Order: sequence, then C-alpha cells, then structure tokens
Amino acid sequence: MDGNAIIRQDRSSVVAKVVLFFILALGIGIIFAGVSGLKAYQESGFSSESAFRAIYNLSGAVEEDWKNEISPLLYSLAAEQRTELEDMAYILLRDAWEEQKKNSGAELDTILEQAGEKQREEQIHKLLYITYQTGG
Repeated sequence: MDGNAIIRQDRSSVVAKVVLFFILALGIGIIFAGVSGLKAYQESGFSSESAFRAIYNLSGAVEEDWKNEISPLLYSLAAEQRTELEDMAYILLRDAWEEQKKNSGAELDTILEQAGEKQREEQIHKLLYITYQTGG
C-alpha cells in the first residue's frame, strides 16, 4: 500500500472516531437533560397525583371554611342583603375570571346554570373564595 492511502485511511478512521465520540457525548447529555427535566417536573407539583391531592385538599378546606365561617355569616344577613352580596360576588368572580382568560365569564355562567338556582349562591361564594385563595 502506498503511504498516502495509509494516511487517508488513518484520517478517516480518526474523523469517524471523533464524530462517534461527539455523538456519544451528545447522547449522554440528552439523557442527563431528560433525567433533570423529569426531576424538575416531579418537583414542580404538576404531576397528576400531586394535582389531584392539591385539589382534594383545597376542596376539603373550602367545605370546612364554608360550613364554619362563610355560610354562618351569609345566613345571618337579611334576604335582601344576601341578594345584593350575591350580585356583588358574581361581578367580582366574573371580573377575576375574565382577567385570567378571555370569555371565561361564559364558562362561569355555564357552571352556575348547571348548579341550579338553589346551589347558585353557594357556588358563587365558593368559587369566589377559591379564586382568591389560589390567586386567580
């Protein structure tokens, strides 16, 4: 074999080894980035299990506060005052939802229609309470 062919063969094998090394390093970097991303995702609290647990705890706290604090105050008011308060709470709730997402007032109306007339007052006050407890 001639000397130039050996040098070309050595260069091509060195280039191939360097390219393979960079691909291996890139693969290892991607694996570590993925593991780091999964760890950050789990710590963020956006997994379905932690989200379910947070919603469950929030609903329990809202029910407890409703029974012990909010409803006794509401039912101590006269019917006319409760109606005025319900109207103001609805406006506050609708405005707070609209600030977060456009057309969410229509979603609120749908939720309240599904609740029915008897549950409307309770739903408005609970949703307003939750909205302000969670920062919107």
